[in-house]
Amino acid sequence: MNRRFQDLKIWFDEFCAKYTCSADTDVVFNLGVKTSHTNRVVDLITKIADELGADITIATACGLLHDAGRFPQFSEYRTFSDSRSVNHAKLSALVVNESGILGELFNKSESEIIMLAILNHNKIAVGSDISADALLYTNMLRDADKLDILNIMVSHYESPVDEKDGIELGLPDLPIVTESVMCTAEAGEAVSYADMQCLNDFRILQIGWAADLNSPTACRIFRDARFVERIRGFLPTGARIDKLCERVTTELDRMIMNPAEVFLGNQLQEKNLSAD
Repeated sequence: MNRRFQDLKIWFDEFCAKYTCSADTDVVFNLGVKTSHTNRVVDLITKIADELGADITIATACGLLHDAGRFPQFSEYRTFSDSRSVNHAKLSALVVNESGILGELFNKSESEIIMLAILNHNKIAVGSDISADALLYTNMLRDADKLDILNIMVSHYESPVDEKDGIELGLPDLPIVTESVMCTAEAGEAVSYADMQCLNDFRILQIGWAADLNSPTACRIFRDARFVERIRGFLPTGARIDKLCERVTTELDRMIMNPAEVFLGNQLQEKNLSAD
């Protein structure tokens, strides 16, 4: 393990311990979920960065720090719902910035890339004003984050746990899909968290994440885990949802078969090839 990442991990573990050492079992459970999530995101972004030839240390720093704000968020508000508390990406960036840890371990340009990845990882879409290098690491982080959230959620659907408010964002489990959410998904657009009214809306949002993946590794993991089929089993019956799932699966297969036409990460591979 790289020495800089080791030092960053020491800081992160000490930061988390301030919040996880609680007598409140709900806090301990939900923050434990986020700690485990962070570790898996680090593993996933390592695989993605390795395939794309990106800097592993910068990538893993993005993965380790992206949800730092979740710890003070849940401790204060008892929810992971940004709409009912604060934007956790902005809070994560604030926590990291105030700590000064990036300045101790990374140069200015590296620190800027990491901060931009943190700030943009939870947005519906990344702005066009971000630099190519920052966009690359942001998209790797977005892929890794989505994949692990999907794993957490689908595992929860299949084997529910009692302490579910943090995981389900407090959404009611109703036998419907909100019409506006369904229409957005059918149009191939990203569903906003703010538009979700029930748990099935969250499931529709998660199925749509397939179209927002940015690396061949992420698409293969998504397909091999059968996320679309597994989530479909928890949604209402109906031709509209069936058609949506079929379209998403077809698009996923297309992205895997034609990576050169799809993935933003190819800019790094092309740069590396031209330098050889």
